[in-house]
Amino acid sequence: MKNIIIAFVFIFHACSVCSQSKLNENLNQLRKIKPFSFLYLHHDKDIYTNNEKIWFSAYLLNTPNPIAEHKLLNVALVNEQTRKSAVSQKFVITDGLSSGFVLLPDSIPPGNYQLMAYSNVLNAQNLPIAQFRSSIKVFNISQPTFTSRITWLDTLIKNGAMRFQVNIDGLDANRKAVVSLNYQLGADFSKSIKIDSKQTTISIPEHLLKQNTTLLLNVNVDGEVQYHTKLIPTQEKQKLNVKFYPEGGALVADLQSRVGWEVTTADGRPLSLKGMLMKNNEALYEVSTNNYGLGSFVITPNDGAEYSVRLQPGVYASEGINIKLPAQSTDTDITLHIPKAVLNDSLRFIIASKQVKPIQMMLHNDSGDYVLLKGNTNASTNVNNISIEALQKGLNTITILDASGKPLAERLFFAHHNQQDLSQNIKIEKENYNIRDSVKLKLKLSDMEGKAASGIVSVSVVQNNRLSTKTANIEHYFYLNNSLNELPANPSGNGLQDKEYLENILLIKGWRRYTAVLQALNRDSVFMVKENIMSGAVFNGQKPLKKAVNLISFGSIKTGIIETNTDGSFNLRNDDIMVERNNNVFLRVGVDKNNYDFKIADALLPITNALVSKMKPTIFESLLNHQENSILKNLQNVIALKDVEITVKKGAMYGTKGEAGANECGDYVSVHHYLNYPGTPLSGRLKPIKNTPYLTRTDLQGSQFKVERVWYTGCLTENEKMGIAIAGINTGKEYYMAVEDDGGLQYHSTLYWQSGMVTNASGEIPISFKAGDIADDFSIIVQGISNKGLVNMKETFKISDKP
Repeated sequence: MKNIIIAFVFIFHACSVCSQSKLNENLNQLRKIKPFSFLYLHHDKDIYTNNEKIWFSAYLLNTPNPIAEHKLLNVALVNEQTRKSAVSQKFVITDGLSSGFVLLPDSIPPGNYQLMAYSNVLNAQNLPIAQFRSSIKVFNISQPTFTSRITWLDTLIKNGAMRFQVNIDGLDANRKAVVSLNYQLGADFSKSIKIDSKQTTISIPEHLLKQNTTLLLNVNVDGEVQYHTKLIPTQEKQKLNVKFYPEGGALVADLQSRVGWEVTTADGRPLSLKGMLMKNNEALYEVSTNNYGLGSFVITPNDGAEYSVRLQPGVYASEGINIKLPAQSTDTDITLHIPKAVLNDSLRFIIASKQVKPIQMMLHNDSGDYVLLKGNTNASTNVNNISIEALQKGLNTITILDASGKPLAERLFFAHHNQQDLSQNIKIEKENYNIRDSVKLKLKLSDMEGKAASGIVSVSVVQNNRLSTKTANIEHYFYLNNSLNELPANPSGNGLQDKEYLENILLIKGWRRYTAVLQALNRDSVFMVKENIMSGAVFNGQKPLKKAVNLISFGSIKTGIIETNTDGSFNLRNDDIMVERNNNVFLRVGVDKNNYDFKIADALLPITNALVSKMKPTIFESLLNHQENSILKNLQNVIALKDVEITVKKGAMYGTKGEAGANECGDYVSVHHYLNYPGTPLSGRLKPIKNTPYLTRTDLQGSQFKVERVWYTGCLTENEKMGIAIAGINTGKEYYMAVEDDGGLQYHSTLYWQSGMVTNASGEIPISFKAGDIADDFSIIVQGISNKGLVNMKETFKISDKP
């Protein structure tokens, strides 16, 4: 596979003669500063509910260090509002591949989350060189026994605070319920209170209101929780981020330039608005941004004149806001313009200059490809056409330098946009199926001459309303997201094929500042490999030990003895905590009955926290400055989780059957899915399955009984209770999921998932699975790698409940 191309600002130190060896030296140094590593996680869908699994397959490519050093993959699901990890797991990486699942707990709050992943190789700043993040949404399908409402009593700050009211309805009048509330504002403030009535009023101090835009509230009644997210009434016009990006890098007096501009809200959402370009407070003409929050305009600045954009008043812009454009540069006297930056085989660019002068033009990318041309500018406009056959497909940079190597202007472009090296196809027997039908299909990979291609892929078959256009496919992420970071979502879900979208992105998101890279040249570029990541210490009554003890580990693939140091400290090798199916590893001190305490340190936790601190909120929609009623109309069709009702759980989610009898702890489940119900006959008792939802039954008077849902976290034997549980490192052997044909109802939004599928000698992969009981539109999504390029396929079909 070809190396990916990533664009950056090319920096030369000033020199009298800029030789080819000097160019290579600078290129190599810059590749060390910003090494390219590509990590992508294909997950089965984008919208989940509590109790579901996030199935994933990870692909790691193009690492600057040996790929064998990337041994561990850390996967964390982080709540965007609280900036706290809801779940975190570790997985083995083998030859750049990993797979597995992350189980969403029953208690996970609904909301926007980011799925973050990284490997165990770090740069000099202690950050992973291979990172991935994707946006997902979580809904809660629990059917509560009560309802709760939250209402703002104030729309303005009064007496230094604002009040909201919580009402709880549906509780039986005779029920003596224990009710508590927890409310959070941002990542740093959280407070819990108990209440005695069904209605209460809470005041929030002014200083907390000014720092946050959203209130999170949890209502807990006897352990049953409802979650609320409420926008705080706006006290003033929301702050906007307005940035200008002169094409080529700078405005030059009396030379025409195109200027890209971007408008987002303070929390990063793109904003569509209009404004007036001003020169010394005189109106010139109207400018605007599109639904991506991006726009551009042409300007020929006069020497000494001041330019700005006066924003049109509206929901997000106050009257008379003027945003200044960058001042005219004194460091360069040329401008660079590329009419079209999405290219096939040739690049057309225009250089405008005030004088005749020698320049160097360099086309380059992070793979080490470059073309160096020398020439002279005229005191006018210079139109140039250059073949880009030597460059690889993807992002590239053109940098204009003076004779000494000083950068004057630069611009991103996308080369060989129409190049295709892989033919890929999903052949499905028919477009329409009935529920419970057998579905058969075949994947086919070949080169452009029809010869079989070899590849390894992951396949997801998922309900369409669980997908979002926000998620980038492997090609989009490879060519764009991995280099340009956060990008506005493309409505089609395939921005790589949308040339207008790409042109906007390359003009604005691809803009670079020379100083940022110049400062980076002095940084160290050493890679650090985190080998064994878990350590700990044993204490006796909170006091350090005075002599070494032996620890017994069990629950892992390799059970063994671990000897501590004399002070009780110990290190765990990765092999000590290898597990299957996301199990825990338990540690305890030999056969000693003393009450020992444990402390465990995870070397990757500070890295996760550092990445979370840099996390930006998900952008699910653009905002219109002039239409307030459109603000929250996002994903209306996607988030209608039809066919996912409480009745689903009776057949599909409850009642997973284990072996006959009770487990070591005496826990059992009945055929009616009741956990530890005394009325269950001995012959009908089955072992419960860890991490599975069940029901508890409490008999009342007469024939009445109460049923509540519980989440079975597993059996803790006496040995385990005397030790500590540690989340193990998953081997990734569990990578297959399909609808079961056991006669029960099958309301699965993911009908089929499998990773690690390899093509046969004909370049084909046959697949078969059962349709479930949900009648709806479904998509087959295939992501992966091959010897001819990236694999990115999608096909749709329909399941009907009518013959």
